[in-house]
Amino acid sequence: MNKRTEILANLEKVLDQKTPTETVFRHCISASIFMELSRSNFICMYRTIMDESNQIQEEIKRHGVPKQDYSILWSLDKATHVYVPNSSLAIMSFKQSNVMDTLLMLTERLDSLPFEAFDELKMVVKLLYTRNGVFFCQETPNLLDRETMRDGNRINRDYAIFCSIYFHALFRRMYYYELLERIEIHHGDGEMVREWVTDDVCKALGAEGFEDCFQRSCEEAYAFPGDLEWFAYRYPNLPKQTGPILGCFRPEYAKRYYTDYRLSKEAVLSAVQQPTHAGHCARLFVINAVDQYMKIHYSVPWKDGLVIPNNGMEGAQTKLFRNDAPYLVQVLSRYSVYHDRKIYSSNCLYETIAMWMRLLKLHYASQIYERTDLKDLLDRLGI
Repeated sequence: MNKRTEILANLEKVLDQKTPTETVFRHCISASIFMELSRSNFICMYRTIMDESNQIQEEIKRHGVPKQDYSILWSLDKATHVYVPNSSLAIMSFKQSNVMDTLLMLTERLDSLPFEAFDELKMVVKLLYTRNGVFFCQETPNLLDRETMRDGNRINRDYAIFCSIYFHALFRRMYYYELLERIEIHHGDGEMVREWVTDDVCKALGAEGFEDCFQRSCEEAYAFPGDLEWFAYRYPNLPKQTGPILGCFRPEYAKRYYTDYRLSKEAVLSAVQQPTHAGHCARLFVINAVDQYMKIHYSVPWKDGLVIPNNGMEGAQTKLFRNDAPYLVQVLSRYSVYHDRKIYSSNCLYETIAMWMRLLKLHYASQIYERTDLKDLLDRLGI
């Protein structure tokens, strides 16, 4: 066998190992692009950083302490929606471990944030992204405090891939939220939908149906943005299951994951409005329960056809642009109604579902895909 034949044979063996090799190759390309963008961003922000630093030094000389709340001094204990107690270290002074911990914290809270948290989230992500760019521009051995994420005095490939995955999870949410025209929902029909869910939808499930539905909802709620991709890269040959993933990256959530299934219907429904992970589980339960109700009473796969999570946005583009129906779409954190390239948003899921019903009645004669008529349901709810 000559050298060329041997190389081709080895290449074929590598290409045959599809899952791990393709995962590594794809993430390496993504990480390389991310590193260059991070460097470019830091270079663009460098002048602003230096100007603020000079202003702070002047104020310290004159007054002893800075009088203004400069961005390079901003810390997470000043936040409202992504507040972290006892976190007075400025984001622009973060070490490698601080960046990683904050990315995990932000993606933990991402599905629970109210819409008014967007500006604060955007500012925190921008500061974190800028700070992280320092590690890609120069050797910073005193700041690289995770042994498995460094190669001597520089960050290694694993750290670059970690950052590309979790920053991307944050960037995509903010991108879609800013891309679409937003209209706030003010109609106040959410109470009727809440009563319908409590009295009719949950009753149709029964005790066993409630447990199954809530278990599926917990499976979804504990799949935090970025975790599956990071786990697939780190452990390409292990099964991708929620429990082991949480055990590796978010051990405190792994304990809750195995106990949340025991909650009562009353406890779940009381959490729907909460800006917490429990609230996120409860909101997913409502969506899954409505889906089950629609299947039972109207033979409609409501969730599969009309509810689009954020990671399904690209795959649903054709469907969204056809305007065959209003859709529930997860643009930032919570679900909004998408219709005619606009999103109608409310922190209250019941208001959002009521808006979906109203648009269905106004623009589609109460019919889903011109096949399933929901007029009797909408009339009964007074929509």
